[in-house]
Amino acid sequence: MQSNSEIQVTEEQTEEHESKKILEGIAVAFGLLTGGLLLYFIPNFLGNKTITLIVSICLLILAIVGFSNEISKTIDKSYDFTANVVMGGIVIIGAFSLHYYFSTWWVNLISLILFMIGIYGLVLGIMQFLAYLFNKNRTSQGLTKVLFLVISQILTLSSALVAIIQALGIKINIFK
Repeated sequence: MQSNSEIQVTEEQTEEHESKKILEGIAVAFGLLTGGLLLYFIPNFLGNKTITLIVSICLLILAIVGFSNEISKTIDKSYDFTANVVMGGIVIIGAFSLHYYFSTWWVNLISLILFMIGIYGLVLGIMQFLAYLFNKNRTSQGLTKVLFLVISQILTLSSALVAIIQALGIKINIFK
């Protein structure tokens, strides 16, 4: 039978191990992001522009998913909103890519459906996040931590999505 002090030591070791795993996961995701950006800015790195672009996009997508996964581990019950925001963003990028590269009426119809699904996921994730933020059980210190983590995740996601859009050669002019 374990005493209370032994149980507390075990719980502290488990929390320390989990924190270490989260930090390692964030470091791996940052490495993937850096590798994807490196390949994007040096298009002949792998000897072929197309292969380099494909590998770059894959690394950037893995970085986005990795960051969101690790950040969701740091915030209680945040997996739903981070997964919805990230998957919504990825589906929206896929819809724009389909429309841009294969612009026929039936592909545009599929692209429209994917776009609406992506917007649904993105808005659902944002609404879940807002509901989480305005939960009455949040302390000011907890709210500050959550806001910092989420803002850093949004900045990372935005920079990776912009790099993917630019890598695909999609030009979006919102100031027409």
